[in-house]
Amino acid sequence: MVKKVDAVQVVEHDGPISVPKGMSLSRAIKALEDERTHRETTVGIRAPIEGFLPDVAHAFFQVLKKRYGWVHNKPTPGFFGDTPPTMLTVQTGLTSHVEVPWGRTVVPGVEGFLEPGSELHLGRIRFVLGGEVKRKHEDTVKEIVSEVKEFLKTGSVFKGQAFRLRWINDDGSPVRMPEPVFIDINRQLKHELVFSAEVEHAIQVNIFTPITRTELVRRLGVPRKRGILLSGRYGTGKSMTSTVVADEATTHGWTFLLCERANELKEMLRLARDYGPAVVFCEDIDRVMSGDRDMSMDEVLNVIDGVESKNVELMVILTTNHVEEIHQALLRPGRLDAIIDVKPPDSEAAERLMRLYGRGLIADGEDIGEAGKLLDGQIPSFIQEVVEKSKLAAVYRNPDLEEWGPGAIRGVDLVSAAHTMQNAQALLAEKVPDTRSEQVKSAQLLADGHVEAARIRARGEWSVDGDMPDGKKGVIAERVA
Repeated sequence: MVKKVDAVQVVEHDGPISVPKGMSLSRAIKALEDERTHRETTVGIRAPIEGFLPDVAHAFFQVLKKRYGWVHNKPTPGFFGDTPPTMLTVQTGLTSHVEVPWGRTVVPGVEGFLEPGSELHLGRIRFVLGGEVKRKHEDTVKEIVSEVKEFLKTGSVFKGQAFRLRWINDDGSPVRMPEPVFIDINRQLKHELVFSAEVEHAIQVNIFTPITRTELVRRLGVPRKRGILLSGRYGTGKSMTSTVVADEATTHGWTFLLCERANELKEMLRLARDYGPAVVFCEDIDRVMSGDRDMSMDEVLNVIDGVESKNVELMVILTTNHVEEIHQALLRPGRLDAIIDVKPPDSEAAERLMRLYGRGLIADGEDIGEAGKLLDGQIPSFIQEVVEKSKLAAVYRNPDLEEWGPGAIRGVDLVSAAHTMQNAQALLAEKVPDTRSEQVKSAQLLADGHVEAARIRARGEWSVDGDMPDGKKGVIAERVA
């Protein structure tokens, strides 16, 4: 005979006790006793919360303080004795931090305990709220978890900030607990970032506009995920661009993450999903996106444009000094929205840089166009050095100069310094080693001699046939008597 079990849902309300029609009081009492036993059962808690571990720990602490006004920790029992609760230091800014309790936590009105912990997930440590409570308090725990997730949307320590962190140690081993380091943004650099008009327009449109006009871009339905590649030779301003982007991003509510090593881009992109809208800036992408396509390269591509990044406001800015080495898989449309060739300043940009580096010593009306033409195509650091050297030319030209002021540096001073720098640069230019064999060198020398002799005969000034200066027979030229 099958025993009948009453499946009764117990609902708490302010009215009288209600018993289903047809159920005897004895059966109702038995159902209530079963429900009481069920609710008094101790259950384990395991609630992973996405986000950077110190950030989630801080949010958990703040939620408990808001709900109960205080947080009480107690020692955690262990085989070798109790482990006292500790304090986790969480940086909240360049010079600020908070101490967050880390250990077994007692929640008022909840029988049992909660305990923050961690686990390795997708290669990085994440926060897991554990513990043991009576089943009747499960809803309270769910409310706490929900409030922590909501807090992270508006009260996150790292959201809207600029920071960098490492995921892989120098020996190649993973960093179990990555520590973010807040970036000290030099907000004056935005005035020193000077490009040619063409490059500046491309950077303003593709990078700064989505950041500074976020709401309008959203309303227009522009794709929320963008990939930008800045290519160009060394010293053209790609690295300085990262600081200016960090400034604009944090000013307009975006999170800026600086990826210091290209082989850590995958982990940084995954973290950025939790802190959008976000910018991830990674230099020298050719270190991981050149050569034959492999699994590591595929992982980066999948994170950039795969399902993991859908519906995420994420701008990925990559740089390279060797765009020709980048694998075609990254360059195709859909992964990169813009490839910007960051060329050295042209003559017009060079003039603006000279006035910038002159710090008011070049009069507004001073004609520096000739110097600008000489510096067309030179990198900013070269132009800055020309301005510094022009001060010596100004002192030589005006030995009675006692103090610097507007007009102290003239166009002729800049031209003089530019010529000096160009001469030095030509002498310091890397000499390409001659790897030809001695036989090939001799053949080339003989050929050059024939060509030169022909030119001389054509002018009628020289005769031919004679000895080489080293005594060897060859084609040389002798002056006609």
